[in-house]
Amino acid sequence: MGTITLSARLAKDEAKKIDELAADLGLDRGALLKQLIRKGLKDIQTERALDAYRRGTITLSRAAEIAEFQPQSTLNRVFPAMPANAPTRALPGMLSGWKSRPE
Repeated sequence: MGTITLSARLAKDEAKKIDELAADLGLDRGALLKQLIRKGLKDIQTERALDAYRRGTITLSRAAEIAEFQPQSTLNRVFPAMPANAPTRALPGMLSGWKSRPE
């Protein structure tokens, strides 16, 4: 993957906030800007996909594709390092109050 250089004009107070946050995180400005752009891009893609799905113009699977949703990686983040027997032990508590069929 090649890289290119982009430039943008920011208000002084925005630049100051970026520099302060970068310092707090132990990053240089460029590294923080890359993180902010990646996160912002991901958030906007997800919002657009959800909006289109809510309007009924795309399917759920297409929305997941647009948002670059990867279910397995999401599950790994939600349930990090669970012991192999955890789902069996946790299942009764997780399902309390849940009904499998509508009444």
